[in-house]
Amino acid sequence: MTAGEGSKIKIITELKETEVISVICPSRRRPDQLRLMISSCLETANNPRAIQFCIYIDRDDSSYEGFGRIFPGVDIRFLQGPRLWLSGMYNSLLTQATGDYILWLGDDVEFQTKNWDVIMKTEIQKFPKNLGVVHVNDKATSYKQIYATIGMVHKNWIDVFGYVFTPHLRDNGIDFWITSVANQVKKRTYLSEVEVEHMQYRQGKSAPDSTYLDRLNNHKLYNPQDVYRRLRDERRRDSLLLSEHIGDNQILFSFRYTISWIYLCLSKPTLNAANINTRRVYVGGFSNLDFLLVIFKKITKSKFRERWD
Repeated sequence: MTAGEGSKIKIITELKETEVISVICPSRRRPDQLRLMISSCLETANNPRAIQFCIYIDRDDSSYEGFGRIFPGVDIRFLQGPRLWLSGMYNSLLTQATGDYILWLGDDVEFQTKNWDVIMKTEIQKFPKNLGVVHVNDKATSYKQIYATIGMVHKNWIDVFGYVFTPHLRDNGIDFWITSVANQVKKRTYLSEVEVEHMQYRQGKSAPDSTYLDRLNNHKLYNPQDVYRRLRDERRRDSLLLSEHIGDNQILFSFRYTISWIYLCLSKPTLNAANINTRRVYVGGFSNLDFLLVIFKKITKSKFRERWD
């Protein structure tokens, strides 16, 4: 498809412009891939007029100049800033997203199922207070479809946490995290019939480019698997917070969940006093063991000199 063909997409004006889906997508030096993603998204949607695209691009990336002219009448919003972690880019895009639903994906995907928007919205609406995660079949060949790699939440999810992806992780594992939190409260739905193919190089569907390679190089110094494992108590707190908002407790309590619950209860007065109604995040992580040590210190009234090394 040429750049000019993108303008031929029929925008259905008869349908109501309600319940907008905000598609959030970071992109770097991939204008052609981004164009194909947007084209396939609009061409397969039941109501393309109710779709908004929020794209994060780096400050030093000039490859998207004039991009909006390819899709006249389509709501495409670019947020340009410094190079950030992937989780940071997704969360920053929430400042541009005004939709009722948040759909996250990469620029290297192709929508292949008609009416995907109606199907995904319908499944989200089955959750109490629309609080749950719905994800689609990305047609991967090397892993099972058990993680929300391409998924959607309602804006109510953002109201609970203050973000869509945990800031504890840079990139790999952010989909594992949101999947784990949803699983713990039994609020995740996988739509095998909705296909949005991930044209990823690791699946042999594209050639590796500088963006892919930069990410691989970063992992030589940063081990996302290790960070993810060490922060399991943080995920428990997320699931407890979500369960509290849903009002439908599906969590089988154990010692670790009990400690996590106590932590949340004790932190509420401080958060309320600061007028904070979302999740308090410690970027380095705050395990239950750390929490118990703090309690022990307070009980024994020990005094420790603060150190900043």
